[in-house]
Parts: sequence; structure tokens; C-alpha cells
Amino acid sequence: MAAVATPLQGLNAVYQNWIQVLIQLDVARANPSQASYDAFVLAADRTGLVVGSPDYQLDGEMYNWDKLRATIVTNMLALQRAIQDASGPFQLSTRACP
Repeated sequence: MAAVATPLQGLNAVYQNWIQVLIQLDVARANPSQASYDAFVLAADRTGLVVGSPDYQLDGEMYNWDKLRATIVTNMLALQRAIQDASGPFQLSTRACP
């Protein structure tokens, strides 16, 4: 029987997947090849990200990943905030009844 992950562990796992997506995106942009694009698509599949085409022109169409990268970074910042919120510290306040 598999151990049940806590919400914090789940958030950290998702964040690690997004890190891999960002890394693979930067690799594909720096070294445009089918292999680097395939590695990016594989990493993106783990996050449910719909992948567009890289920055280049093909058959008269221009493809741009700058907006995709900005979206990935925005998602990662939101995950960081959620992880911080889930990490605590927590403070419980109680009042004594008269």
C-alpha cells in the first residue's frame, strides 16, 4: 500500500515538475533540435501543459515561446507562495470562555 502524500509534498512534487519544464524549455531555446524539443514536451506532459512550437518560422508561421516561458514562471511563483503558506509556521488562537 502506497503512502499518502501530504498536500505540501504534493505541491513540492508539482513544483519540481515545473522546474524541469523550465529547464527543458531553456535548453530547447538555446539548442533548437528535435531531441531538445522532445525532452521539453516530455517534461511538459507531466504538468499537463499544452505545448506550442518553439521560436522559429516554419511554413510562413512564426512561433514564439516567450509567452509560454512567462506563463511557466508565473505558475512557479504561485506554487512557491502555496508551498510557503502550507509550510507554516502556523499559529492557533483560542479564547477562553468567561
